[in-house]
Formats: sequence, C-alpha cells, structure tokens
Amino acid sequence: MPTPGVPEKITVPAVSFLGEQDGPFEQQLKSAIVKILEPKPQILEAYLARLHIRDSPTDSVALCLWGTGDPDVSIVEAVGRSFAQLFAGTQFLDTLFLTEGQRDGLMRVCRPFFIRGD
Repeated sequence: MPTPGVPEKITVPAVSFLGEQDGPFEQQLKSAIVKILEPKPQILEAYLARLHIRDSPTDSVALCLWGTGDPDVSIVEAVGRSFAQLFAGTQFLDTLFLTEGQRDGLMRVCRPFFIRGD
C-alpha cells in the first residue's frame, strides 16, 4: 500500500498524449516548477500535458520530464509539495519521465514550458 506523501513508481502500459494543459492556474504551477527544475541539470525539458493512459476511464494531466540519467525522486517530491500548496490537497499531479519514443509523440501535440538553456 502506498504511503501518503511518498511518490509511488509505476510503469504505465501505453500513453496517448492529447495536448498541452494551460491556463492561469497552470501558468502559476509552471512558474513554480521552473524554479524546482533550474538547479537540476539533468532535466532538459518539461511539459504539462493532458494524456490518456490505456485502460484508464478518464484522461489526466501529468508533468512530463525529458532529461539524462535516472529519474530523480526529489523532483517529484518538490513538485508535489508545490502542487499541494496551489491545490486544496485533494488533487494530485503525476510525473512522467519520458522515454525517447514518448517524447517524440508528446512533441507533436505539446510544447515544453521549460527548456534547459533558455
């Protein structure tokens, strides 16, 4: 059973990317996430995307990260804390560390809000 507040690693069978999630609230969230990602040189790009996970009854929103090295759980934790401050704690934000194929699919429908070196 997952521990509340502790990120849980799951393997997603198949993801379809639907587009960018954007609006006034999302701009606040993206600004907070950029501050978290700036000191993390392994993260090269970040996207806030609407997506559908195969066999899921609903679509969802996820922070999608492209970079080098292994996934960094400290990023997931820091983003979770920022997200909880903006939302009333009843919502959650998934984080997806992209494979190359996933990134290619995502780039067709969504633009990054963070690019290393921009």
